[in-house]
Amino acid sequence: MKKRYERLHYMNTATGETELWSLINEGIVSFDDDLAPKTETKQYIADKSEHDVVLSYKPSYKYSAEVDNVDPVNVKLFNIGADQVIGQTCEVITVDVWTLADGACTARKAIYNIIPSKSGSGDAGGFLKMEGTLSQVGEIIKGTWTVATAQFA
Repeated sequence: MKKRYERLHYMNTATGETELWSLINEGIVSFDDDLAPKTETKQYIADKSEHDVVLSYKPSYKYSAEVDNVDPVNVKLFNIGADQVIGQTCEVITVDVWTLADGACTARKAIYNIIPSKSGSGDAGGFLKMEGTLSQVGEIIKGTWTVATAQFA
């Protein structure tokens, strides 16, 4: 059985041309994927039962976080929501740590639309919280994550 901490996610938090891969962790209390498959039900003349055919996917990550004004991922997500910025995207790499061999792990990279739904909620006296969705744009790119250099190839 794999543990949640064995699947890591990195977001490109650079503001310029150079990539800066920051671990999605500090303040993030949930980061749940949803493949949202689009299916069509089929039943052919010799079938006793119907079956589903997967036509496509609309993957996303739903996030929930406590606002942290230092962590670069947290700051990026907070500012996009607080400033109600439209059309922001980010790159995310998902790394399966349990596949480590020769200094590299299996990884998947994709671009996501950032769709904040809450940018500063919370109970009186509690932590300020934010929520939203990262909705995938296009296809994933499968590759490897080199641990020593924090590079995707």
